Amino acid sequence: MEDGRTTLDEATLAAVRGIFEECARRDAKNARCSYDLGRTDSYIANVRERQRDKKTAQQVLDSAIMNTRRSIDLDDEFADAHALLAELYGRKIGYGGVFTGMRIGPKAEADVQRALEFGS
Repeated sequence: MEDGRTTLDEATLAAVRGIFEECARRDAKNARCSYDLGRTDSYIANVRERQRDKKTAQQVLDSAIMNTRRSIDLDDEFADAHALLAELYGRKIGYGGVFTGMRIGPKAEADVQRALEFGS
């Protein structure tokens, strides 16, 4: 995953995503699989943003949020997942503007607090 993230190689990230997707499918109660799937989606969204493909970037970002939420649903004390979700919400606000910020901003703040609570 790190190679794909640092090189912005979408093919590598897509391959890694497939591995985590299979992990989540095989072990639906494994919070780490869903978290890693969300992280990978986040990196793919980065690639799409750099390619100026805003529509696909937003779709992949939504997938990242969904997968990260699933991870938290499985393990509410997973600090890294709360931190990632807060970051993803912040990015989503960047796409949506003021009204999205008003709706999602409190969620992002709550996840920052949860990450701090469980990270110590």
